[in-house]
Amino acid sequence: ERRRDDPLALPGAALMAAPTTAGELNERVTVQRRSSTRDAIGGQIEIWQVRTTVWAKVQPMSAGEQFRRSQLQAKADWKVTVRYNGDIVPSDRLSWRGRTFEIKGILNPDMRRRFLELACEALQAVPTEVHA
Repeated sequence: ERRRDDPLALPGAALMAAPTTAGELNERVTVQRRSSTRDAIGGQIEIWQVRTTVWAKVQPMSAGEQFRRSQLQAKADWKVTVRYNGDIVPSDRLSWRGRTFEIKGILNPDMRRRFLELACEALQAVPTEVHA
């Protein structure tokens, strides 16, 4: 018999994910931020600059197809868990193992500022300039 304060006694508890531990953050992920600079002839261009590299847990969540720009394109959603970092914002993007992820949302799951869960979408391979 389970006690009332046992989280597994709650309805739907089997669907809830176990809390993340620091030991599960075993992948290196680079956080990039968009900025503007001038090119050789003085025009303004958009670049992505490396903000930081962090330890993370990277998990695929779903995959499928969607209609974008009048074309059918592959879509993959990922969850990336990192230690709490107040400097990561939704306009940033992530790079991991040659893949680029757009951050769709940021969640502080236990509201204790221990970890952040980043809901991400894998981007199609598009050549972009990244500066360290």
